[in-house]
Amino acid sequence: MAKKSEIIGEYIVTIDDNNSVSVSRIYKSTMKALTEIAESKGVEVLKTWTTQHLGRLLLAQFCNGEKDGTIGEYTIEREDNNRINVIRTYANTMDGLREAAKAIGYAEDPKEKGWNTQNFGRHLVIYAQSIKKE
Repeated sequence: MAKKSEIIGEYIVTIDDNNSVSVSRIYKSTMKALTEIAESKGVEVLKTWTTQHLGRLLLAQFCNGEKDGTIGEYTIEREDNNRINVIRTYANTMDGLREAAKAIGYAEDPKEKGWNTQNFGRHLVIYAQSIKKE
């Protein structure tokens, strides 16, 4: 169960009841996410391909043709209307936190402060909430 969760641009930072932190990203550009997946797997992406085509191809090639599946950090889902959704859950939480921080101009350096992911995540969520109130 999430204790606290904050949307920071394309990122969702979640702090669980046990204070563990996770970062997910819901891309504004599904094609960008699919292209990242394809490139990481050595699949050449043609400019003529649509999101639906690339999503179906990746699911067919790496997820046994299922309607949803996980490739590395990425979860791909094909809805009944063939819309493709992609969510990335960062295996390296600190990298995800750094990307989310950069997205909102949060300048604190976790290395300088000696923060672990729990500290950095908490400070980032508090900061994100404070700038939304302004």
